[in-house]
Amino acid sequence: MARPKRSSGRQARCASSSPVPRTVRRTSARPRSSSTSCSSSKEILGGAPASFVLSSPAVSDSVTSVRATAPRHTTLAGAVGLFGLFAGLCAIFALVVTLFVWRAERAQAQWPLVSARIERAELAEHAESNGGTTWTLRYRVRYDADWQERAASLSSRSTSSASELAAMRAWLEQHHRGGRLDVRYDPAQPGHAVFASPSVPNSGSRMATNAAFIAGAAAACIILLILARLLAAREPADAATRPLSPRAKLYVGAACAAMGLLTLAIGTHAALTARHAPAADDFMYAPAALAFVFAGGLLALPPERKRLVQLFGALLLTSFAVTFDWIAFGPGERHFSGGISLGGLGIGARPGELLGRAMFGVGAVVFDVVAAVLWLRMLRAQPS
Repeated sequence: MARPKRSSGRQARCASSSPVPRTVRRTSARPRSSSTSCSSSKEILGGAPASFVLSSPAVSDSVTSVRATAPRHTTLAGAVGLFGLFAGLCAIFALVVTLFVWRAERAQAQWPLVSARIERAELAEHAESNGGTTWTLRYRVRYDADWQERAASLSSRSTSSASELAAMRAWLEQHHRGGRLDVRYDPAQPGHAVFASPSVPNSGSRMATNAAFIAGAAAACIILLILARLLAAREPADAATRPLSPRAKLYVGAACAAMGLLTLAIGTHAALTARHAPAADDFMYAPAALAFVFAGGLLALPPERKRLVQLFGALLLTSFAVTFDWIAFGPGERHFSGGISLGGLGIGARPGELLGRAMFGVGAVVFDVVAAVLWLRMLRAQPS
């Protein structure tokens, strides 16, 4: 009587082995038969168990590369860190500008001192685009320099403070037309002069306010960077790749766009109802307000609309660039103020026009470069 043919040890081990993962079987080009599945699997596995292959460095690198291709976005810690770096950059540039201002003020202190005759004295009033009013002391004086009579125009910094306005009026009553006033003139340009007395309202050195601004920016940089590290330690590992829900993005985008549209409406009403004739400065709220509108659209758009996402991103950066460019490089006088507050402690500063323009100039250059790069990429990506 013929006995049934016994299986070999190799076939028994094959049958008792754990099933090979589907991803590994698909890599074999051989037919999927019971006689060859085990042999092909062992050729692929190289005699090692499936768990070893799945935990090998090659598979781990593949999984890591797939995760790395997921879209990333800026987290809260990343945004705070960016603000901290920007504050540090502002502190560095403010320090450089302050050094130049200190050098100029030190040179002016060595200019020749003369007594000038006041030819005209006035407290000039200037209407701001936001409906406010600022005042400036303006003088026209004559003095002798290098054996010639010279004429120069002097002016203080503008102010909207009631206390500084009262001090300007008191000074104007004491130094009126026909009186005498001490000035210092530039030996290289005798027609250029400045107030010699430090008691002239709103015309003295700005070193103290500039130093306070630098200290505030440096403190903000340190605090924000520390806060960014603390937030990063609390964030999950996939925080940069975890997207918001479409509904949440839509709500946040709509709220942001509504803020921009409301700002546009209020600014347009204020510009059209101003007491003076409309000027370019009256409409500089427009790019700043449009930045909120474009940011809202960028948040609400689904990621599948890549062309619209790129367009709104370029428009957003362009709005920021136009706003910063006008403040930093536009014509007219600029007034800056700022500070930092932490709990019950606060530091306020009113930097000069040169320092304020320099700070906004840093942001203007950055936004200009980034906006130009985005527009160039969009133009190159258009189908021919």
